[in-house]
Amino acid sequence: MSSLNLIALFAISVVSSFFSNAVFRSISKRNKILIELPDKSRKFHKRPTPLTGGISILIGSILAIFFALGLNVFDFANTIFDTSILICSVLIVLIFMIDDGYGLSPRIRFLAQIMISGLLIILSDIYILDLGDILHIGNINLGGFGPAFTVFCVVGLMNAFNMVDGINGLCSSLSALIFLYLGIFYNGFIGTQLIYALGAICGFLIFNLEILGRKRLVFLGDHGSNLLGFTAAFALISASQNPFFDFKPVTALWFVAIPLFDCLGLIFKRIYRGVGPFDADRDHLHHRFMDAEYSPRQTLIIIIIFSVILSLIGILLQRYANEFISLILFLFFSSIFYYFSYLLKKYAIKLKQKNV
Repeated sequence: MSSLNLIALFAISVVSSFFSNAVFRSISKRNKILIELPDKSRKFHKRPTPLTGGISILIGSILAIFFALGLNVFDFANTIFDTSILICSVLIVLIFMIDDGYGLSPRIRFLAQIMISGLLIILSDIYILDLGDILHIGNINLGGFGPAFTVFCVVGLMNAFNMVDGINGLCSSLSALIFLYLGIFYNGFIGTQLIYALGAICGFLIFNLEILGRKRLVFLGDHGSNLLGFTAAFALISASQNPFFDFKPVTALWFVAIPLFDCLGLIFKRIYRGVGPFDADRDHLHHRFMDAEYSPRQTLIIIIIFSVILSLIGILLQRYANEFISLILFLFFSSIFYYFSYLLKKYAIKLKQKNV
């Protein structure tokens, strides 16, 4: 596919997503459904805000795909996932929109994530089979354990992206970076729907980053963050298991480092404190930056820069080092991340004490 076609498909996706966001936002406001109300503890917006970003991204992607089909520049018969990714994405949006509107128990949410992840494996036959030479003892083949391990990884990333969705633009930008890197460095825009997802996310960000003003703000909602975590996870898995993309499984860790570190750290801290691993609190990385008196926009920029750097490190390591070295350095950077997060929290506490 030529660069000109890619640019055109990206533009079509942005426009489709933009109008989808405008339409669903209007429906939400007019009917007072899927509305996020502000509070003074964890939700920093000042007015009721539609939670329609996820469905708008999905519908925008689907509209762009059908438009491309009509122009004969896209063929479902020769794509990764075919319609299976769209079927499962629709299920995620429908189920987690119910969660956004009425609330579902953590058990039901968890079960839905497992079942939909398993369904996509059944429909597409794509799962983690080969972990590569991450231990320097030869390629590790998971065999029959592959599908179960894949579900574990996908559900983990869905929750990681859901947890990181705490300030405008963060979750969607992190997922967009993954699609962008896969597309640019690993042939990810060939035979996949990544260009449509990337464009649809950008269309959403026009509203989510308040480019059109605060009155037109739209949030992802839990259905949106779960959708992006799901699609990012399977995009990375598909690329890592298909030789065409020349993408190593260990490199995927670098691409999801920020949400992964944040999620694992929170889960372990919550278990240590004796609370549920998925209970809400204000101890995310973005909360610590804001407690240290960084604005939400400054926090977003800093975290995105960190993610860009870590992803580029992963790309360079795949090119110039072996997978075992990449894994060791990833673990080393994880310790730096947690130490930095600890120092940031100490600094925030000192600021709070100073201002009392």
